[in-house]
Amino acid sequence: AFDYFKQAKEQDTANTQLKILEQKLNKLKGDLEKRTGKPIGGDTPPAAEMSAAPKVEPVKEAPKPAQQNLPYNARKPLQDALNQFRSMENNLEQLQNPDDSMTASLISRISNSLTSCQQYLDDAKKEVSKAGMESHPEIEKLAADLADIGVRFADAKRKADDKNAAGTAKAEEVIADCDGLKAEYERLRSALDKCGMLYFNELEPLKEHIIAIEEFEKNQLPDITQKLSNFESKYGKSRDEINKNANDAGYTGVTSAADGWSMLTDKIKVIPETRNKMAEEIINRMEGQLSNLKNTSDFHRLQQHNALREWLKMAERYNGENQKVVQMKNSLEAKLKTDLEEFNVQIDKRSWPGNSTDINSDAALKYFNQSSDWFKPPHAGKVLGVAIHGDWSVQERDILGNPVMYGIPVFVAVVMDEEKETGLARVYDLTLRNMEKQGAVPEPPFTSDTVGSSYYIRAEKIH
Repeated sequence: AFDYFKQAKEQDTANTQLKILEQKLNKLKGDLEKRTGKPIGGDTPPAAEMSAAPKVEPVKEAPKPAQQNLPYNARKPLQDALNQFRSMENNLEQLQNPDDSMTASLISRISNSLTSCQQYLDDAKKEVSKAGMESHPEIEKLAADLADIGVRFADAKRKADDKNAAGTAKAEEVIADCDGLKAEYERLRSALDKCGMLYFNELEPLKEHIIAIEEFEKNQLPDITQKLSNFESKYGKSRDEINKNANDAGYTGVTSAADGWSMLTDKIKVIPETRNKMAEEIINRMEGQLSNLKNTSDFHRLQQHNALREWLKMAERYNGENQKVVQMKNSLEAKLKTDLEEFNVQIDKRSWPGNSTDINSDAALKYFNQSSDWFKPPHAGKVLGVAIHGDWSVQERDILGNPVMYGIPVFVAVVMDEEKETGLARVYDLTLRNMEKQGAVPEPPFTSDTVGSSYYIRAEKIH
């Protein structure tokens, strides 16, 4: 201590306070030397010698010397300020390497601690001032440290705010991307549903179905495929990967981040599968129709040939590269040709019993010519002849068993306008019936009919 005092005195020999302090130190030294009986201090002269030195009167105008001890009432607010300061240091260290979820909380804590620390420091300063002190080293040091940490906090907060702004922008971007695909799914949902599998019995629904698929593929698929590709390049190509990356980027939606992507990709993936399955379903149906051609009625058998050709075109439209479609395309005409040959053989075997020329046949011709149902547009035709091939029979009786209607079996041959070029005539086996009434007798005129079998015959055989 004496050595430290000597160094201070050498550095500032004119300092009045040091001179006063020297007197006090000499007194303390003398007391200690008397008690111990030994000289104290290094080069400092014995107290007796120092006491011989001339006394220096204190300067009355000089301010009171600074107290070394912090006033009692300033100790608690200063300690509270120090506690707040240490808390700020810990929180600031975390803020500089934060868990993003804690950033806002850390900023709030530091900001509150700054305010509290400054308030406690101001309270300590007031207590120091009340004690007649201008300041105190501990207070001045804390004030300097507080100013420094305020600068460092402002810098850390700016960086955190910048990062948060970037994170907010990224979160907004990922939410827009994910919700955008969900909106796209809702917009395209109806069109996508129309591209799924279709259960059918007729050709017409298939025409509407394939048009829906073709229009979606042409007008919607390129754009949505590009959007899905862009999305996958950002977030991944699986539900788990997308959910993780989107959530890490700040996605906070109510539903899963991958929902829109998943629903769209699942539906779009089905379209080529639908094309392939529908093509095969059509071929399976055609194979059943081909095997049943020999059991088909004459009037529909040749029509079925044309219908099968239309079915094949539809199958090709769904997927012309499907193996079953290719096989059917290569074999259909040969199968239809074979069936046509068998059909012609059957027709050639058929004969006509000859036209009848009696009162009953004349009445039959009159009935067909005057009928509003038979052989009129849009299926118009010309009667070539009628052949009565049985006797009159009772068709209806009253409750007493008395006949009230009679009928007679008739073949009628007709050439339909749309079939003239085929050389075929249609033969219908009917029962022509007279009017229902009491006292009915077996004779024309005819007022109604019932139809039995029907078939084709060569028109040239009708005479």
